[in-house]
Amino acid sequence: MVKKRGILLRIITGTVMLILVVVSALVQTEPAAAAGSGISKVSFDGYLKGVEYKVYTVEKNGSVLFYNQDGSTYVQQVTGLQPSKRRHMILTDVSSGEKREGYCIEFDADFRVQTSYESTGYLTDKAYFSHMPEDVKKLMLAVTYYGKNGDNPLPVSGVSGEDYYYATQVMIWEVQQQLRVFERDRNGRITGTKRVAAHGMQADYFYRSLKGRAAEKCYDFLAENIGKHFVTPEFVGETAEKAAPVLMKYDMETKSWKANADEGNCSFDMKWAVEDIQYSKEGSAHNFTTSKAIDGEKIVKVKRKTEEGSSAENLLIWNHEGSKRMQVLSTGSASPPEFFMRLKTDVPAEVTVEKKDAETGKSIPAEQTQYKVKSLDLNRYVSDGMKKKDGEVYETDRDGRIVIPVKLQQGTYQLEEIKAPKGYVVAKEPQQFKVDGKTASITLEQKDMPQKGKITIKKIGEYKHHDNWADIREKVMGGIDFDIIALADIITPDGTVRAEKGQVVDTVRTDFNGNVSSKPLYLGPYNVVEKDAPVEYRIAEPINVALVYGDQNVDIVEKQINILNRLKRNIDSLGETPKTGDESGVNTILLVMLLSLTVMAVTAVLFRLRKDEQK
Repeated sequence: MVKKRGILLRIITGTVMLILVVVSALVQTEPAAAAGSGISKVSFDGYLKGVEYKVYTVEKNGSVLFYNQDGSTYVQQVTGLQPSKRRHMILTDVSSGEKREGYCIEFDADFRVQTSYESTGYLTDKAYFSHMPEDVKKLMLAVTYYGKNGDNPLPVSGVSGEDYYYATQVMIWEVQQQLRVFERDRNGRITGTKRVAAHGMQADYFYRSLKGRAAEKCYDFLAENIGKHFVTPEFVGETAEKAAPVLMKYDMETKSWKANADEGNCSFDMKWAVEDIQYSKEGSAHNFTTSKAIDGEKIVKVKRKTEEGSSAENLLIWNHEGSKRMQVLSTGSASPPEFFMRLKTDVPAEVTVEKKDAETGKSIPAEQTQYKVKSLDLNRYVSDGMKKKDGEVYETDRDGRIVIPVKLQQGTYQLEEIKAPKGYVVAKEPQQFKVDGKTASITLEQKDMPQKGKITIKKIGEYKHHDNWADIREKVMGGIDFDIIALADIITPDGTVRAEKGQVVDTVRTDFNGNVSSKPLYLGPYNVVEKDAPVEYRIAEPINVALVYGDQNVDIVEKQINILNRLKRNIDSLGETPKTGDESGVNTILLVMLLSLTVMAVTAVLFRLRKDEQK
């Protein structure tokens, strides 16, 4: 009896186990998930009724857009379906039991509760999300950011979490069905979003399900913030190509690069995480500073900083474990796509000054020529760190060159010569030049004119007043010619031989006042030689004249000399000198002398005879 009971018990136990296996096979349509595998089961925890306590429903019939795994799309006409009552979706982690609020990404795709879904990050998903058009992905991210995500605050008053949730689901469907699209200007920049009809589906297909309900206020909130989110200043773009470059300009005072970009009427606060570039915002001005030059262009990713959106950064895409044809889900949220900025730095200039002769263009190898540099934009003289009010004085080396030790920022400048090299006239006008922010090295040829000199001659000569040799006076003499001859090689400091020794550099003739000046001559020693004189005059001796460097502000120095012509003289006993060329005068003198000798001889003879008589 006992043996029969044991056999019966084993039969009953086996039957129960078989029944359990069959039931399990019928109920479980997906393989069991391993603990900690990122797999969740899908369920619903009730219908969405909102504050009006009225179930939200949406149409199921129409031209529905579907996405293939390769990114291609097709439209399917759906008919004969009843409006769908919308429910609140929950994904429960099979390992931890954690519950997440989820959304359907694909409208009208097949769906089965209590089946398993596996998650991936939205950036790494290869099954669905990555194949969506870029604009759709951007808008989808924005919806999850501004939409309901767990316990984030309600965006408006007079609504419930269910209203907010349903408005978020409607916006996701509008984006996925491409009924919600970006508005763009002629340059392709986003100016907002709008509803449009697409692939045979009316623009308000989903909107009708919440129009006039509390969820409409949440829907309006989403539409406004999603639209504003992508409206950026010119210097921020959805792609790097659409961002206007921000040029950071070198500042001599801080020795850094700075830029001030104004956002205009577009309010845009951004999160900044670039280590070597400092960022701040004052009003509508975005300020950027860096101490390092950027080689070429730096592409920077930035995010809009906002208080309205979810702070979560864990948007997950859930794909059905068993079939790729099943509904794709999402949980969590992520900030909408990053924006892009293009930052550049301009090029400060290193300026080299080369001293040149203005006539020959040759370098003047002279030390201690002095300069100042003035910024006309700042109306300040340049110095290290712009600390000196009167600026710095810079001096040339022995080659006549100087490299200004301060790199100059973009702008207009003038080079002012303070001290000219010996032998040259200081530049009276500053030399303007520009730094364009593109050229790293600028060479300025600063030219001075060599100082020159004039020899001024005053010509005078003797004459007898009233033809009286006893009354010799002086008068000016016009029409007298002089050669001015180089006494040595005349060489300017640039090494140019301006005249060779013995070369006649000028020939001049006195005017009726006895005056004459040479042409401007290069500095050096000269010999002034009278070419001829009237017959009654002796030619004057040559006179050496040195033209030497004077004040640097003087273009031409002057050297004045007086040249005297003396009369030719033959002295007689009367102290008179006959006129030049008068032969009768000479004869008279000879006759007088002869008569005198005769008288003296006669007198001597008579004296002798008288003495003899007395004896």
